Amino acid sequence: MRTVLITGAARGIGRAIAGAFATDHATAITHNATRPDTLLAAHPDIHPIQADLSDPASAPRIIASVIARFGRLDVIVNNAGAIEMDDGNAALNHAVNVAAPMALLNAALPHLHPGASVINI
Repeated sequence: MRTVLITGAARGIGRAIAGAFATDHATAITHNATRPDTLLAAHPDIHPIQADLSDPASAPRIIASVIARFGRLDVIVNNAGAIEMDDGNAALNHAVNVAAPMALLNAALPHLHPGASVINI
């Protein structure tokens, strides 16, 4: 069975993506402040990982958790996003929207095989 990691999957588009993948993929998700209770009630086999993607140290921990649980990683869906419009939040937007997907891919590269997919939303 192929394994997928979806970031920002506690609500909205991420939750819908995770629910669709959970029907035929081993599925891991990240969430930060919003708990994924609704998603986990519908799909109890999903592996939830609480993570603050603005923290650069979270990427290796997330990938390690996925590999420890499922032994492989085939798809990464970078769905999490920060849209803070205040002037003081540019660093947060960059950390979550740009740096985190790059850090996750960097941490995942040793585990990805030919045919793996990375989807950035």
